[in-house]
Amino acid sequence: MTSSADRPILIYTVHKAASMFLHRLTRQIARNLEMEYSSINNKAAGRSVES
Repeated sequence: MTSSADRPILIYTVHKAASMFLHRLTRQIARNLEMEYSSINNKAAGRSVES
């Protein structure tokens, strides 16, 4: 069994409000678990979010 840190998690939504909610939620979860997080919502798409 592999941990979630060993494989990427992809989330896709078609509704902007749901997308932003999930973006903020998953960013906070990644921070709490000290996981690398990247999102297309960043100005530098494809790069990790540090804050």
